[in-house]
Amino acid sequence: FLEKQWYQRRVRVVPDFIRSLWDRIILPLFLFHLNPKSKSTVKIPKYYHCVNVALKRVMGLLVDHSQNLQVHIDNNTDLEHMNHILECLSESPDELLYRYFDREIAAQERKIEEGWANRGTVSFTARLVPQGAGMVLNVRVLRCDSLPKMDTIGSCDAFVKLTIHPKYTKELEKLKSYKTKTVKNLNPEFPEHNFTQTISLDFSSLTRPKAVCLQFAVWDEDFYGPDDFVGEALIPLEEFLHATPSKVFTRPLVVPDLEDGLYCVLKQRAVYNGPIKKFVELRNKMTSTNAPRSPRKSFLNIL
Repeated sequence: FLEKQWYQRRVRVVPDFIRSLWDRIILPLFLFHLNPKSKSTVKIPKYYHCVNVALKRVMGLLVDHSQNLQVHIDNNTDLEHMNHILECLSESPDELLYRYFDREIAAQERKIEEGWANRGTVSFTARLVPQGAGMVLNVRVLRCDSLPKMDTIGSCDAFVKLTIHPKYTKELEKLKSYKTKTVKNLNPEFPEHNFTQTISLDFSSLTRPKAVCLQFAVWDEDFYGPDDFVGEALIPLEEFLHATPSKVFTRPLVVPDLEDGLYCVLKQRAVYNGPIKKFVELRNKMTSTNAPRSPRKSFLNIL
């Protein structure tokens, strides 16, 4: 069957292969392993590890078979994309969220370099101080500058919400968010707004320490409907380790890309995972138009 696919429909072999894996292997395992209403008390031990090992073997067999057929796929972008998607599918929810914020921070830096950060800026002081087995984060929100006009009268009822991400993971799910008061101005100032949070987390034990970040989400408060999203800034907590109390950080605000392939995987996972569902519901509100979106039904939409 695979040989026939290679010779007759080489262009579609990778998407078809992914669909077969998803429909016949991965989705049934999800339904069995993650369904809380299942009457079976037997669960697969180390589920994500088992899936990861199995998919790596499948990829190896596919590459070996293609070499036997003298089909050169070393630089095949479809195969690289497939490998990336299968890696995401075989990660636990916590690992997937860490991977997402690691990539999102890098994506925001690229947007800033390319001049896509046109939603204003946020200024603040922040310091991360070691304390016992954990750390204490002290943040003071100072102001925002050059915010876009969000109201019909050309103003913005701005407030800033601070959250430590990746939220909804076992290490950080108990940490609370902080919200400033609302200030009606395109250049609002937030006096006496201090945020203190104790974090019990060993950065040296994390595979993606830069993914642990502080999110500044700026919103326009709407008294007659849902609040409108202005922009966000994600800063790794590592940057605050050696900061002085008087150092002022100023970061551009950007709008996240909710069409990214990894985010589409998160939306698929949200169907089976409660914490990721909460994260996706909140993230879907962070668009320039504030239009709600629902998880896509077809797995092939990530291609």
